[in-house]
Order: sequence, then structure tokens, then C-alpha cells
Amino acid sequence: MSGIDFTLYYNFCFDILTLMSRQKRVEYENAIYHVVAKGNRGSKIVEDDADRERFVDTLAELIENMHWDLYAWAVLDEQYHLVFRTPDADLVEGMTWFQNTLTKRHNGRHKTIGHLFAGRYQTTLVEEGEYLSDLIHYVNLRSVRVKELLFTKESVAAHRWGSLKDYQLPPSGRSSFINAEAGFSSLGVPDTKKGRDRLWEQSKALEGGIERKVQDNIRSGWVLGSEDFLAEVSGMVELSKEDIKNGYGGAQLRGLSEIKAKEIIEDQLVKYELSSKELAELPKSDWRKAAIAIELRDQTTVNAAWIAKELVMGTASSLSRAIQNYRFNMEESSEGVSEDFGYEKLAVNLL
Repeated sequence: MSGIDFTLYYNFCFDILTLMSRQKRVEYENAIYHVVAKGNRGSKIVEDDADRERFVDTLAELIENMHWDLYAWAVLDEQYHLVFRTPDADLVEGMTWFQNTLTKRHNGRHKTIGHLFAGRYQTTLVEEGEYLSDLIHYVNLRSVRVKELLFTKESVAAHRWGSLKDYQLPPSGRSSFINAEAGFSSLGVPDTKKGRDRLWEQSKALEGGIERKVQDNIRSGWVLGSEDFLAEVSGMVELSKEDIKNGYGGAQLRGLSEIKAKEIIEDQLVKYELSSKELAELPKSDWRKAAIAIELRDQTTVNAAWIAKELVMGTASSLSRAIQNYRFNMEESSEGVSEDFGYEKLAVNLL
């Protein structure tokens, strides 16, 4: 088999496997996303300024055709970042066109075949407010973090491969496809000369530290926002057995399972008339903790370490022992463990 034939065969197999393991995307009206895509096997997605121009032109087409609100963007040698709002639930439609078009245009110019990107693009759902504001700062700064670029107003204004310049220029000088007006509103800064100067000072102060803050606020690997926001968007996802079989069991599934587990804990606290503080102060092997742990294991996919931490039961091993002891005493007691069955009685049985 020739080299070209083998490459085509490999890419065909890769496409089939990708389709088989493809996870759902969470789509809804006015969703805000941070999308990242990296080069295949760590390779470059842009080789020179001509490639970068093609990227910008294709991005402009995407935003115009889909009517998305683009807050920030950056294209680096090996990856790109986009932050945008979708007025309609059409993330997949737009991103499929964008990735495929970029790949075709890159391969056509460089006379190559195969994948430009490493698998599917990564998406993070973003909550408005401080979370979106931090993300806009982060992506704006990503575009200028290159060794040869000095962090000055003049150099940033001349740098065409990211959105920070659009936040330093008046409306007449900006890229037509970025909604900087919405970006300024999210940042809480007026789109005036004084406002742009203030934003510049904020960018300088945040440069170097904003990345850690954004990463610290990512929940379950797919949401940038509060616990309440995670619960809200998780409620929009309906999982079938086929979804779980097809790989939806990563960060998203863990996040959903943890939310359900916390709801179960709240219900169990009501059942046993305990507060969170009172539960934490109970002995690690308390029968009520063991009973709640069993409920969590039966109804969710959270692991033993997570349960032990949430119920303050020590290690996963101590959790396992407490459950074993609880079940043993349930079998030994002809009446079972009723709601008024005290810890003292169980403790006697354990000795």
C-alpha cells in the first residue's frame, strides 16, 4: 500500500472511530462558549501570515453566517481560542463548518491531506458576569503572549492575530466580526477613550495571573462558572445508556453524577434530621453515614473517595469498612436499622 493510500486509510479509520465515540454537545439559545482546538499531533495550524489571514477570513465568515456574538479570539501557531455567544442553539452546525473549512483551505494551500486538528474541538460553557469577564481578559492576552511581541500599546495595536487590539481601538478601527461593544459591557468598562485606557491598565495588571484564575473556576472540566450554573446547565443534558457507552462518561458525566449525589445527601440529611455540620461531626463509622453512602453508591457513579470526602468518613477504605459493618448489623438485626436506631446500639454490635 502506498504512503498516500495508507494516509487516506488511516484518516478514514480515525473518522469512523471519532463518529463512534462522539459525545453530545450542550446547545441552547444564548449559550456562551470558550472553544479551543489544537493542531493534530502538536503540529502547527498556521505556518505563516498567509495562513493567519485565511484563519481570520474564515472566522469572519463563521460569525457573519451564524450571527454569533464574538467576544474574544486568538490564533497561535498550534491552537486557537474563541469566546462567543450563540443566539440560537447551533454550536455544532457552526463549528463543524469552521473546522472543516479551515482544514480544506489549509490542505489546499499546502498540498497536503489529512487532519489539521487533533480530534474534536474542546468546549467550555461560560457563565456571564465575572467568569465571562475573566475569560475575555484571558483570551485577549493569549493572542499577545509571544516572545517577539513587546507588551506595549503600539505593538498590540499592530498585532492582527487576536482581539486585544480591538479593545484598544475606537469602533471605526476594529475588526468587523467582533462584538467589542458587548465585550466592554461584560467587562464593566465604558467604550470610551478613558474606558479603553482603563482596560489597558487592567490587562497589564492581569497579564501572567489570569490563566490560573480561569482554570480554578472550571467546574467538572466543562463549565466555567458557579456551582449553581453547573447545576443549571447539567439539567439540560439528558443521558441515555448509549450516550454513556459512547464516551459521555468523562468530565461531563462526573459533573452530572456529583450534582445528583449532592441532592441525595441533602434529602438524606432531611430524613435523618441532621445538618451538614452535625453530619460532619458524627464518627466516621456512624450508621447514618454508612446508610447515606450506600444510597450514593446505588444511585450514582461517584467514586468511593468522593463519598468519603463529602461525608467526612476518612479514606475510601474506611468508607468500605463502615458499609460492610452496616450491612452486617442489618443482617444480624431481625428488626433492621430503623430511623430511631441509635448509634450507640450499632456501636455495641461492632465491638
